[in-house]
Amino acid sequence: MPLMAVPGATIKGRAVYEKGDGAGDFRVFARGKKTDAYGSAVTAENGAYEIHSLREGEYTVHVENRSGDWVAEPVAVTLTEGETRRVADSVLTKGAIIEGVITEAESGAPAPGVIVDAERVGARSWVAAMGSDKEGRYQVRVLPGENRVRIQAYGSKYLQPEVDSKTVFVGLGETKRIDFQVKQGCSVSGKASDRRGEPVAGVQVSLYPGSS
Repeated sequence: MPLMAVPGATIKGRAVYEKGDGAGDFRVFARGKKTDAYGSAVTAENGAYEIHSLREGEYTVHVENRSGDWVAEPVAVTLTEGETRRVADSVLTKGAIIEGVITEAESGAPAPGVIVDAERVGARSWVAAMGSDKEGRYQVRVLPGENRVRIQAYGSKYLQPEVDSKTVFVGLGETKRIDFQVKQGCSVSGKASDRRGEPVAGVQVSLYPGSS
């Protein structure tokens, strides 16, 4: 049976600053709205980008907030098989800021190294994740509107809280504060050895909750 190659679709566009100057060296993502389709490209010096080899369907195009200094409204586009579609410019602005402090619930001490990210509700465009600093402080730049801020304690010494996100409305140029508390988890240590009692390297150890 012969194999048929399906031509991919292409998205072309530009990332620009508010005065219209091209925004170079920004990564732009295209994510399928209803599928796991995905593509990306890095903008040229003039802000131009092309994302190739996409399947047909609905996509959201957004600019990565890598530096934490800029945000841009996501752009919606629907592609057909093999189509090349030019989309509206992604305009980078200063947006709004959400900041706060993450502390230990038991002592009130700062909780460093907890990951924080945020998205405007309905936009499906998370800003770049960052960790709380040694004072437990964090700051994320977001799109104006209703935003959901989420913390991720996985990989740190803290437990993932039952309520790990909060929602707040923030207007253009505004700064809003949201604080979180986390609890310390327990640590387990030991040594892996064979039947002769000799140490064994490279063994993966997993711990699961169980009944007593």
